[in-house]
Amino acid sequence: MANQKSVSFFDALKARFRILVDLLFGFDFFISYSHSDGYQYPEQLTKRLESLGFKVFLDSRIYVAGDDLKIATRRRIRMSKKLIVVAREKALESHWVLKEVEECLLAGRIPIVIDINRTIEDADPQSEIKQRLMDKLHIRESLQNIDSAPSEETVTTLVKSFDSTRQDT
Repeated sequence: MANQKSVSFFDALKARFRILVDLLFGFDFFISYSHSDGYQYPEQLTKRLESLGFKVFLDSRIYVAGDDLKIATRRRIRMSKKLIVVAREKALESHWVLKEVEECLLAGRIPIVIDINRTIEDADPQSEIKQRLMDKLHIRESLQNIDSAPSEETVTTLVKSFDSTRQDT
């Protein structure tokens, strides 16, 4: 019995250490998007935030063949201070985007939604992603081409949301 207690104590200690390491060496932003909507917008958003000194998780840069995506995604979301959902048509149907939003909410964090061309606003009210994101901060982004670069206003709003969190903590 004493051995079980010491094992669970060390397991708990190890788990807390991993959380601390993940927060210290984690990401400022995790970008959630559907590959079917295109890569340009998430890639340009990542580059812009990195140019401002932020650490950004973008799956196409980090994941490698052989990764267990469920475990890796859960850990990387928990390693990130903010989840950004790039809301475009295919993102509303994406199993992975939904899982990333749910994981963010389970971690006690509030996702930030970039609502491109009113995708979330105009979505079917029964959409699972819409239901989970309706009362969250939305950044409205109007684009001619849904896979073009993010506006400067959107980047500025993301930076302000991060700075606000930084001041609160």
